[in-house]
Amino acid sequence: MDIIEYVSELKTPKGKRIFIVFTVLLLVIEIGLLFLIGYFKSKTSSWALEIGQTTFIDLIGATISAIIITSLIIYLLPSEEKVVKIDIVDPNTTKSLHDKALHNTDFWFHRGQIGRWVRTEALPTLDKVSKNKSKNIVVETIIIDPKNIELCNHFLKFKESLTFKDVHIKSLEDVQAELLATVIISQYFFQTSSRMKIKVFLTDTLIFTRDDINSLCTFRTQINPRASTIVYYNINQDYEKSEYYNIAKIDFEYTTQKCVLVCNKDLPVKEKLTVNILKDYLIAIDLLVSSNDNFLKKIIAKVSSDYHPYG
Repeated sequence: MDIIEYVSELKTPKGKRIFIVFTVLLLVIEIGLLFLIGYFKSKTSSWALEIGQTTFIDLIGATISAIIITSLIIYLLPSEEKVVKIDIVDPNTTKSLHDKALHNTDFWFHRGQIGRWVRTEALPTLDKVSKNKSKNIVVETIIIDPKNIELCNHFLKFKESLTFKDVHIKSLEDVQAELLATVIISQYFFQTSSRMKIKVFLTDTLIFTRDDINSLCTFRTQINPRASTIVYYNINQDYEKSEYYNIAKIDFEYTTQKCVLVCNKDLPVKEKLTVNILKDYLIAIDLLVSSNDNFLKKIIAKVSSDYHPYG
């Protein structure tokens, strides 16, 4: 451990307390011994006591000098720069970290592809948290534009190339249905939750990771649900120590400016959603990619499903 590391330890509250206790105790012992020598010297004359008294006077002076010099070092030398807290966790750990973050945040920003986990897990949990804790929560989601056929096909091909096979996404229609289901569920929570402010943005850019940003950290996950997750922590709201966390947040906010915001149009409850009602709704928000009844029924089925592969 070099001098900078020692200084960093001394600058902590615990280090300061130890330093103060040690120096005070040392001074008390030295002064006590000095008075003790003085007492014996008054009783009898001895050259040894003379030397002892002079030595302890010098020791006290040296101790005071050491305290002054150490204090100057503590306050003048910089602390050791702390490394930004980044973890790589396995998929089994990711779920518990997600759960902790969902219950301790004021916002949730998701930048991904189809937003399936957001609609089946994040939104229901955040809705409960906002009601139970009477807190306002901002939820913003960036997903692929379902009207961008080329982009949806690129995503489908990438999914098919993964070792993990998603049996729920096998066609272009499946991708578009997942996207529209995310839009619809977001609209439901927008209507029914008085404490959640929800926005959905559509992008024409495909990324191969997902960012879930909240008050505690940023989760960077991969499309493959069996892959590891990178976690960038928000360390005590310290901007410099949370550099990667803040970059992810800034990047998200900048990206939303380049996206299309889905407008809010009221929908009936999920149980009353029919093909005709859904068609009218998608026309109203300019997202009717197909009027085929089977396709619309597929969207309704995904709206009612709670499946996601990240359990």
